[in-house]
Amino acid sequence: MSKKRILIGAPVHNREEMLPDYLASLVAQHAPSSDIEVGYAFVLNNCNDITVHIMKMFQEKFQDKYPIKLIHAKGESFDYRTSARYYALASYRNMLLDEVVEHGWDYFFSVDTDIIAPVGTLMRLLNHKKDIIAACVYNDGIQIRGKPYQPRLTPRNRRTNVMIFADKENLQYANHISVFPQTLFPCDVTGAIYLMSYKAASLCRYDWDGQGEDIAFCRTAIKAGLEIWADGSLLCQHQMELGLKSKQ
Repeated sequence: MSKKRILIGAPVHNREEMLPDYLASLVAQHAPSSDIEVGYAFVLNNCNDITVHIMKMFQEKFQDKYPIKLIHAKGESFDYRTSARYYALASYRNMLLDEVVEHGWDYFFSVDTDIIAPVGTLMRLLNHKKDIIAACVYNDGIQIRGKPYQPRLTPRNRRTNVMIFADKENLQYANHISVFPQTLFPCDVTGAIYLMSYKAASLCRYDWDGQGEDIAFCRTAIKAGLEIWADGSLLCQHQMELGLKSKQ
């Protein structure tokens, strides 16, 4: 049986404090494994800290073991959740989908740079054999222009990376699933950390949406007839919640 080929990556902008733990967590997902073949691709966009240096060091350290591609994107970066930022992020994420399709990777493991996944997450998601399947994470904080990231103190109406459309017919108004079932469950929208098949990468695209570019991706997936799932037993950590703050 041939090995499954999995590309891992994300867009990266000014993550110098988060990258060491993030990159270590990615390598821990698959090393060592005789069942999969892994590569990396990251889109670096207008970093003005030492993010690029850290990524080049990572590339040099592991380039003999895994193919690692650093894509230097041209264009602006936007530090807050504006329409312009979602358009930019969509274009960077579409670059990664293009890498999957052009080089024939079987899967793409999309993991945002502020997410730390438990060891074994990748293999457990792969074993579910779904076209799109997420691990779960809470993202309760508030980012207000000009102010530090502020964690929410109330557990009510928790923000998460899995959502359901209130308007199923028109695929609009995504509401967060605040309590994760401790098993595999269907959802309409996900983001932050998820595994997608080559089929999903080839059929779906990111685009602007008022709630984020992941919403648009999942909308195209549903229209293409793909199911979206999440594993509630896989709970990841959000580095913002741990007190690490990007300079974004």
